[in-house]
This record gives sequence, structure tokens and C-alpha cells, in this order.
Amino acid sequence: MGLELIDIVKEELQKGKRVCYAFITNKEGSSPRGIGTSMIIREDESIFGTIGGGSIEYKTMLQAKKCLEQGISKTLEFDVEFFENESKSKIKAGKVEVFIKTYLPKHRLIIIGAGHVAYSLYKIASITGFSVVVLDNRKELLTKEKYPDASDLLLGDVEEETKNFDFKKSDYVVIASGSTKLDEKIIEIIIKNELAYIGMLGSKKKIKSITSNLLEENIDIDLLANLYAPIGLELNGETPEEVALSILSEIILIKNKGKLSHMKSI
Repeated sequence: MGLELIDIVKEELQKGKRVCYAFITNKEGSSPRGIGTSMIIREDESIFGTIGGGSIEYKTMLQAKKCLEQGISKTLEFDVEFFENESKSKIKAGKVEVFIKTYLPKHRLIIIGAGHVAYSLYKIASITGFSVVVLDNRKELLTKEKYPDASDLLLGDVEEETKNFDFKKSDYVVIASGSTKLDEKIIEIIIKNELAYIGMLGSKKKIKSITSNLLEENIDIDLLANLYAPIGLELNGETPEEVALSILSEIILIKNKGKLSHMKSI
């Protein structure tokens, strides 16, 4: 059971979901289950395993839901009670201590494109603890050998892969396909999503052209204001590695709620 629970935790984290691992750490007197008994509570409130059922398990699930929302872990204490047959009054039978450990997924960076800057960005993002997903249609560039630490590689029609991708509010997205036309399509697809970050690689001329076209397509200007372009902090870097560093620096600044001093695209 223990290994199964650990596997479920890993599966949920790989999906980008939060998950709670609740287990009994101490008990006094009588209790339905012993020390070490554990269960999993997922974001969708489904469970695996049990710590004894009844009110203790129910209350644990309610607290786990709060832990998932707040991203915290906590220790709970419960009295174990039962009804005496004759008086029907509650009698304390014991006490149980339950620890809820909340696991949070890595911050996810989705890189659309597998060119030189994208590859450099993947490398430094992996080192700094991001879970990286890369999309591209060039099989010679998008290989497991080149991206061994990527959480996922999506090879195929980039526009279709983007349409079908399960974006989450906590995702950071960098658009660097190398094609102005494709980048414009990608922005049109994802700009309506509420994401932590959407940035596009490109010159000021390219950015102006794309944003103008999208405004003509009736994309809301307030949505386009969420696009970071020119992308990255103004480090004046020229090499792919320096450009990637400026992009990740901007992302980390946003992730850590730092202050940006440069302009967005709109």
C-alpha cells in the first residue's frame, strides 16, 4: 500500500496537480487504525487508501481540501468517541494525531519551439527547478537525447498541439517557434487563457505586426496587454544563452512577485 500511495503522489505531480498524503502519526487509547496508516487526497477530492473511515477521515478530507487550496501542510488532533449503549452519551475512547503532507508540483514552463534560445531556456529552467514541456514539429530538434530532463516533448503540428494542450493558471509559456505566422496563431489560441506568464520572442517590428493583426481580428486589447514582448529583462544579451537567461530572469521575477520596470507589448 505504501508504495502504491507514493506512486499516486508522483503521478499527480507529473500531471501538474497538488496532492495530499495524510497519515496517522500518533494515537492514544483506541482508534480504528494504527500509526502509519495513510491515505491520498487528490485535487478532485477523490481518495486512495483509508485512515479508518468515519468522522476522523471525513474531517481529515475537509482539512486536506484547505491544505490543497493554500499549499500548506498541517497536523490535526482528533478525539475518538463512541456512544455508550445505555445512556447514548459520547464516551472518549482515545486520541489520534494525523499529519497532512501537501505536495506541490514544480512550476511548469511550456516552450513552444525548439530553436537555439528555446534549448538554452530549457537547460537553465531545468536547473532552477521548472518542469519543462517543449513543443515543435521538427523531429531532428525535438529528441529525448537533446532534452533528457523535459517532463514532456510534444512533436507534431504545433498549432494543433497548442489547441489540445491542457494549460493551467500556474503555467509559464514562452512562444519561440521561429515563424511569425505561427507565433501569431499561437498567441491567438492561448491569450484567452488565464496563465501566470505568456511571452513571445521576437523583434519590435515583429511584435508590432502581430499585435496589430490580432487587434484587427478583434482580440481584446486588455488580453494582449498580458503578453510580455519584447520578452525578458533588459540584459542586452546577444547569445542564445544570454537571451534565455533574460527570459528566465523575467519569469522568476514574476513568479516571486518581484517588480518589473520595463514595458509590456501594449
